This record gives sequence, structure tokens and C-alpha cells, in this order.
Amino acid sequence: MYRLGFLAGVVGLSALAAAPARAGLVSFPYSNDFSTSVSDFVENADAHWSLNTGTGVYNDTIAGSGTSSSTMVQATALGGPAATATSFRMQTTFRATNFGGDAANTVGFAALGFDDNSTDAAGTFYLADVKRDGRLRLYEINGTGMLSDSINFAGGALATGVDYTLTLDATYVGSSVKLDLTLTNGTQTTAITFTDATALTGQYFGMRNRANSSGGVNVNYDSFAITAVPEPASLLALPAAAVLLGIRRRRHAVAL
Repeated sequence: MYRLGFLAGVVGLSALAAAPARAGLVSFPYSNDFSTSVSDFVENADAHWSLNTGTGVYNDTIAGSGTSSSTMVQATALGGPAATATSFRMQTTFRATNFGGDAANTVGFAALGFDDNSTDAAGTFYLADVKRDGRLRLYEINGTGMLSDSINFAGGALATGVDYTLTLDATYVGSSVKLDLTLTNGTQTTAITFTDATALTGQYFGMRNRANSSGGVNVNYDSFAITAVPEPASLLALPAAAVLLGIRRRRHAVAL
């Protein structure tokens, strides 16, 4: 798979040790429809990741159990102290051919990470994901721990062959960051929220999945974007926008 060999200098962050910059440096806003390249991403457990430019999907296949897999970009315009940080939205559309047999298998985001590996025990990041059983959760890895996981998706357990759009909004107020995680299948939408009084300050963002035990995970991503958080009136259009994001995906019939 693709791996970009940037060697950047250390990033000076308040109250955070410097981290190696290996992920592709991307400008904000950023989007990738996976039609040509994933050279911006650094893949961890990268035998799991593959790009099919013919169908425009970025696939993660985890065959084993107890295994996490991530792919990350570095956005230097984001992160840093909350007082000067930029609010942002992460969004992806995905469809799985296999969610495995474990209700705790997950698909989701890693955000504001310390480095470009969200599969190890080094450094903090926000994990914003959904379990196979439909439970949404916000979690601070290597830090506070569980932030919110009290709501199950209105559509029930995740199903194979269905387009889902996952959205994480991060809105800064003073030294805090408000995290809003939303999942929709175009018909049903569920969201959870949490305000962290001490926002993380990392610059690494991407997808992060886990096969907790049996059955593995096989998920196709149709798109990935980091953009500005829409104005409040625009948020009302999220479900409709999610449907539009999923339209292109429905032509993909491959199981990678």
C-alpha cells in the first residue's frame, strides 16, 4: 500500500510532548473520494488496507481477533490549544461486507491524535465510533477513558450492505471542545455528545476499526473529509446530505 515518506520537524504543542510527523500533511479543508490515491494516509497494520481506484473504495479487512487497524492524515491547521483551535467536522460514508460475530467490533474515527498510529498504547486521541450492535461511543484513548456511550443507533445493529454516514463535529468554546457524533443510514439518525473541559491538542485524524474477537471486520469507505462545522441552520440538513453522500456508494458491488 501507499506510504508517504515525509519526515517533518517536531510539532510544538502546549502541554503536549512533540510527536513524530509521518502522516501525509494535508491542508484544511480536506477531502478524498478514494478514486485515485491514498498517499496522504499512513496505515497502521497496513496489510489490512487496500485501495480500489476502479470502484473508488478504501477497504479495511481485519481477519484476526483482538486487532485494531487505522489510517491517518496530519492536518497542522487543526489541533493545538483550544483557545486558538479551529472547529471542524470529520465525515465518512462506509458499507461493510462483514461486521463479524462480536457485538463489540467497531468502525469509526480517531481524532486529535498525538501521532499517526491510533492502534497502540502511546499518546492520546478521541475515538468516535459505533459498535456492531449499534452503540455509539466517544472515548478518550490512553486518557480519561469512556466519555459517552449511552445511546444505541435507532436503526438497531449495523447491517452489511447498508450505506452509513458517520459524522464527528468538534466545536471549541474557550478551553473546552464539544464533540457531537452522528450516525445515519439515510432514514434513521442517532447522535451522542460530550463536552471535554480539557480538549486534546493533536493534529492526526483518520479511520480506526477493531475486530474485538471472532469473525473479523471488512468495511469499504467511500469518502473521507475534514471540513468546517456548518452553521447551525445547516445542521438540519445533515440526514439529507448524508443520503447524497451515499448515492455514489450504492454502485459499488465489490467485496474487497
